[in-house]
Amino acid sequence: MIPSAGGQVTAAHDGDYDMARLKMRIHCGAILLAFAAIFPAFPLAAEETVQMTYQGLRLNAVLSETDNRDAPVFLLLHGTLAHNDMEIMRSLREVLHEEGIASLAVTLSLGVDDRSGMYDCNAEHRHRHTDAIGELEAWRKWLVERGYPRQVLLGHSRGGNQVAWYLTQQHPQSVVAAVLVAPQLWQRDKAAAAYAERFGVPLQAQLDRAEQLRKSAGDDALIRDSGFVYCEGATVSAAALLSYHAPDERMHTPSLVAAIEPPVLVIAASEDQSVPGVAAAMGEGGDASVVEIDGADHFFRDLYVYDMVEAIVEFLDANDLW
Repeated sequence: MIPSAGGQVTAAHDGDYDMARLKMRIHCGAILLAFAAIFPAFPLAAEETVQMTYQGLRLNAVLSETDNRDAPVFLLLHGTLAHNDMEIMRSLREVLHEEGIASLAVTLSLGVDDRSGMYDCNAEHRHRHTDAIGELEAWRKWLVERGYPRQVLLGHSRGGNQVAWYLTQQHPQSVVAAVLVAPQLWQRDKAAAAYAERFGVPLQAQLDRAEQLRKSAGDDALIRDSGFVYCEGATVSAAALLSYHAPDERMHTPSLVAAIEPPVLVIAASEDQSVPGVAAAMGEGGDASVVEIDGADHFFRDLYVYDMVEAIVEFLDANDLW
């Protein structure tokens, strides 16, 4: 069972796992994969591409509606430089829909009008990590106006941190829960070492360069040929580089969880190579419920999304959210 609170880690599988059920899921999964190969872009019948304007930019999202208005709608947020139709977001929409749960999968603008698809590393980077807070609030209000008075915010990877950060800054009564899927972790020494290993230059030197440029030429002054998140040789504003890379304890998602008012479910993946150690790290994070999906990777491929949604449904049940 999945706890409603207390930081306990629960494995989604155990030694008594029903093999017949597993075989059935594998068989069904094979059929679904074959169907997807024939109809790779076949959308859900109830899906609708929607758009709103925020700070002069057109924001895009996919709304998947159901007849079940007793369940809260899920507002889904992707990870770093990604988008609302990447595999994990699309799979979540589909499996939530099977459970009778509506969802709105959003694409962060990252400062680009009418953005879709992955953000190009070669484009100029002027966006900031915390830009997501304003866009999440705009979409929450949009959902209320659409007739969804209760929302669950779900973020994956960096999006998990952004959801948590949003909920420490905003406290809307309409948000009844948060689900953080393989959320971002951060440690100062590890972040500096990883940056130096990936880009071949010390992180602190780049931060000093960005801070000096910001003071002399402003937030939007550009640094060329810089390492930025996972992009090599990027063109990035001083403010953007500092936003994503300057030391800030809030980049460590467990540090935020205790300040979140609604119940929180954290879903970790046992084979996560991108953000390893989520389940253990969440012991620092107060009263979150924690579930680790055995065998899943960072993107919960190969039907592990069903385990994820099963954990979500049990969490909703345990907290009387539908």
